[in-house]
Amino acid sequence: MPDRARRSAASSPPVDFARSKGLGRLSLWSGTRDQQCPGGTKPSADATCGSILQDRFASSKAFAAYE
Repeated sequence: MPDRARRSAASSPPVDFARSKGLGRLSLWSGTRDQQCPGGTKPSADATCGSILQDRFASSKAFAAYE
């Protein structure tokens, strides 16, 4: 997965992209993964955490900016 896709959505590019394309909805595929894994980053996907460094619910908070 490209690095830009694995970064936390706390940055504004996903919201900016959705707005520029007029998307009707912006959402996460798994809310349970919207938190950092214990111990930090992981080299692969995990069903219980996001595998990247982030604050809990960072993606949800960033995506909530999209209306």
